[in-house]
Amino acid sequence: MEAKGDKIPEEEKAEEGEGFGLLGEVHYEDIGNGKLRCLETGHELPSKNAQSYGNSKGCRLALIDRALADKKPPLNLFEQSPIAKGKLICKLTGDIINKTEQHIWKHLSGKKFQKRLECSSGDSGAQDVTVRTKRMSIAVGPSSFAPRKKKSRLKHESTEIEGQPEK
Repeated sequence: MEAKGDKIPEEEKAEEGEGFGLLGEVHYEDIGNGKLRCLETGHELPSKNAQSYGNSKGCRLALIDRALADKKPPLNLFEQSPIAKGKLICKLTGDIINKTEQHIWKHLSGKKFQKRLECSSGDSGAQDVTVRTKRMSIAVGPSSFAPRKKKSRLKHESTEIEGQPEK
């Protein structure tokens, strides 16, 4: 039989995956009456819940939103998606990613992002690269390939029909 103390490190280990803490630690201000205020998000909470609040999804999302608004690195390379509140759009690659520290970390350490970052750092026209990639991501998507396949299949079928003698 396991004690509750044995489970805590496993839970912390599971929460602290790749990219966890990308935006840093949460800082609190004591406002009296056993309550704390998060300096980054402005949320108020009981002092006994400070540790669990810092690891909660609500806190982490609020930290991401705050960093986006303040344009803090590395989130200065992202913007909020107008379509979904839980998604971000990379200004460099035009990719849409989930608004979690793990997904942001994965994108930042990916090959596509790193290559675009190298190209844009040598270029003075980093904004042009961003505009081009957005246009490319809109123009070339999974849905744009479907009509091409249909057209080529229709051409193939029409040539077979034309090649057959009429009855």
